[in-house]
Amino acid sequence: MQEITLIDGYNLIYALEMEKNKADLAHARDCLVELLEEYAALTGKELIVVFDAYRVKGGQGSCEARRGVRVIFTRERETADTVIERLVGELTGEFLVTVVTGDWMEQRLVLGAGALRVTPREFWKQLNQVFSSRVRAQSPSFGRLDDCLPESLRQRFSEWKFK
Repeated sequence: MQEITLIDGYNLIYALEMEKNKADLAHARDCLVELLEEYAALTGKELIVVFDAYRVKGGQGSCEARRGVRVIFTRERETADTVIERLVGELTGEFLVTVVTGDWMEQRLVLGAGALRVTPREFWKQLNQVFSSRVRAQSPSFGRLDDCLPESLRQRFSEWKFK
């Protein structure tokens, strides 16, 4: 059975505190989508990320496909949870559906509807495993960059880090 992963975009951004390292929320959102595009390309998994536009006055909602990731913005007064619940109902049975959300109530609803749930932290671990195994596969002689450096250089970098 083909897999599909539904992601509550802002829930993931806030759970991982991505917005703190970016210029603004739109930048964090774009960075997340780019990361998901890479993940989809490496794994072949189909991803749908849903962003709330609940408070966007006159928001009509939108859906666009971007390199293996479908990006959905909800309509005005529609939550990401509502869209995710609707998609779970439509897709379960035809697909193995996994939902990425930290919202406990949403997790219970999607489990009851027959989908799997993954917390944002668990999903982040999956992403990191895929990316790190890809790097190791491309460069089997390397582990981490600092493993390839001479001890004197590692020591110097270590001293800089704590100054």
